[in-house]
Amino acid sequence: MQSLIDNSTAYYGGGNTEARRQFKLRAGPYNGRKLVVYQSDASVIKCRYADAPYDNWSEPLTITENSADFPCSGCLDADGNVYVVYTVQSSLNLAMRKLSFASGVWTVGSESVIYNDKANYYGSVIKDSTGRLHVCWVCIDSATGVQTTRHKRSTSDGALWGSGPEDPGTTLGESSSASFCVAVYAEPYVYCFHTENSAEVVARRLLDGASIWEDPAVIYSGIYLNDRLGAGVSESGSLIGVVFEANFKLWYAECDATGWGGAFAIADFSATAPLLLYNGEIPYVFYGIEIGSNQVELRYRHRSGVGFAPEQLLASEFSRFAAVYLYDYDGSPKFHNRTLESASTTIADVIATDSHALIAAVDDALYVGSDEPFARLSINLAIAGSAGVVIWEYFSDSGWKEFTPESGAFHFDQLTQRLRLWQDTASVPIDWQKCSIESRLHFWLRARVTTAFTTAPVGTQITPCTSITFLNN
Repeated sequence: MQSLIDNSTAYYGGGNTEARRQFKLRAGPYNGRKLVVYQSDASVIKCRYADAPYDNWSEPLTITENSADFPCSGCLDADGNVYVVYTVQSSLNLAMRKLSFASGVWTVGSESVIYNDKANYYGSVIKDSTGRLHVCWVCIDSATGVQTTRHKRSTSDGALWGSGPEDPGTTLGESSSASFCVAVYAEPYVYCFHTENSAEVVARRLLDGASIWEDPAVIYSGIYLNDRLGAGVSESGSLIGVVFEANFKLWYAECDATGWGGAFAIADFSATAPLLLYNGEIPYVFYGIEIGSNQVELRYRHRSGVGFAPEQLLASEFSRFAAVYLYDYDGSPKFHNRTLESASTTIADVIATDSHALIAAVDDALYVGSDEPFARLSINLAIAGSAGVVIWEYFSDSGWKEFTPESGAFHFDQLTQRLRLWQDTASVPIDWQKCSIESRLHFWLRARVTTAFTTAPVGTQITPCTSITFLNN
């Protein structure tokens, strides 16, 4: 179920793959409460919280109004405190704020500067079992173009990092092209994974209490590495996994007591937004596949035996429609199954046989059906309609009921439209019911013509999928 937390105009509103933005309390009277950290615009970071079923979020709390338009990330400790690391606006310093937790709410502390030289991005923070904070980040020297992955720690709960803001920390790797990093903790080690020269994924680890990092281990060597780099730790802490995109494929690699194994290809094509989570000791890799312009379908795979189970769709509201039909009032037959055509990007093939249009005359209709309620509709047309009027209807316990989409009326008069039907799937009408259209039982929505078109629209692709750039947790 989708639940709208807020709208954002920031470039990385929801963060990137490396970022951790969602934190769940695991014990105490507020067990299950979730806090989500996000960038609401180019300079403001906020947070909101909610309890299960996570469809009623608190008023936003501003963490900082001095952030650069780059991803922030955080970590949660056993007491419910959250530590948020971000790039400071203008100076591009790396900084942190602590969100102290007490009596069910979070309070924002003052800014602590981690490093105050050069340009600093993609901070990834964790807290170890001894209470030390660790941050890994990418530092760019604009004079030379060299990008270094660095580490600093704090033994004062973030008040002081290393010997102070001028302390550059420990260099873990160096690159002449874009680098990205992510840190995780699996007792008794801090792990930092980073990319070098867009060609290698490198792992470093630091034993609790130690000051010297172990030698680097190259997990993967290839080409075309990018910012799609994530990591996770199994429930027992005995497995550490990394997911990344390289050479236009999505890969997974894992470390156990015997060391790092070889990389496994999760997807043999370019994937967006990889996210690695563990259910106990079983890794699940979530990712998106672009199925059309600004349309991403979410999928996942999980380990089964020595390999991974076949790819599965995450949820019907993030997948192509189960059924799409066109109703041609003057045609014979009247119903035309265009499920396959609406799922593809083939131009101008979502049309009725007789009218050669998506919809045209009064009482013509487009029907879209899904196994679950949905809140978005992406429409791509080959020819935009003119002069026609449609009404939008869903099937309720009293029959078809008219509604106006949350984003406003749409009469198929634009080539591309991303409709927000309702605020989110938590807000769909409670009386929306399944019904049978052409012997297909689904949650159906229809757009029905009430004024005929002068120029009839011609369809190319119709799905409930929208643009999803990154997944994070």
